[in-house]
Amino acid sequence: MPEAETASRRRAIAPRWARCSWGMGGVYGQDAAYRQKPRIGFVSQALRSPKISKSLPSGKSYTSQAMQTVMDDLLSEFIDLGRRIIAWDRRAALGFDFQRIAVNAPSVGLAQPGFMGTEYKGLVVLGLNPGNGDNRLSRTGFQPKWQEWHEVLAKWRDSGTTAAYEKAFQCWLDDLREWRVWSMYVQPLLNQLGFTPRNIAYLNLFQSPTIANASLTPRMIRTGWPWTKAQLDVLKPRAVVAGGKRVGDILAGLWPNPPFEVIIQDRNRSLSTVAQQVWVRQAAARLQHIAEG
Repeated sequence: MPEAETASRRRAIAPRWARCSWGMGGVYGQDAAYRQKPRIGFVSQALRSPKISKSLPSGKSYTSQAMQTVMDDLLSEFIDLGRRIIAWDRRAALGFDFQRIAVNAPSVGLAQPGFMGTEYKGLVVLGLNPGNGDNRLSRTGFQPKWQEWHEVLAKWRDSGTTAAYEKAFQCWLDDLREWRVWSMYVQPLLNQLGFTPRNIAYLNLFQSPTIANASLTPRMIRTGWPWTKAQLDVLKPRAVVAGGKRVGDILAGLWPNPPFEVIIQDRNRSLSTVAQQVWVRQAAARLQHIAEG
């Protein structure tokens, strides 16, 4: 099927709210200077740009330095955008739907921007929205853990330093050990690729948990999407792994022809272990070009 026909069909089958074009005005307002800020993008792509390559003296000793400079700039931009997400006035943006947001313990209470690893290689894992932390109720000391999350996100929002972001990132790494979605679906793929969490970015279509993990409304998705789109524009991924069919369908409706490969992961819990392993091997084969740099 021709690409144009495929895109047309996607738009036809997508729900009405997903077929709309959502601009950035609702997020940044008149902040045109920020919208026009040059995008650095993925490291290897940036290093190939004439502007950067011409500014570097010849010699292998400068390659590592150039890569680190580009990565630092990319991380700085991601951190700055994350600050805006954490400070986002969700009550004003969501109206009646704000009552669905989980804002009390064990939920963190603040919007959660997701994370970009400091050795990002161009792979983004995209979820629907953060969990509400119910699993913390089953272990001793969940309240201090909730407080820690709130503190590190607030520090990221208020200071915007690399150190503050790294502390939040470490908090996320600590939580991964207790996150079933990660151990069941994400970690096996990273293992197959030889990746660690620092090699990827993890984002969500909507940046807040819901009470009792209630489903997202169309308004919540369309309100959160401009933030996610802005993050993807910054990260310029080579591939996005959509965490489940619904995430893949929503992404296709919001961005019918993205400039990156989309791989949809089947997260049906009835899927056998063997079937999951087959998917991991097939996905890793498609993503091998990223692993090889």
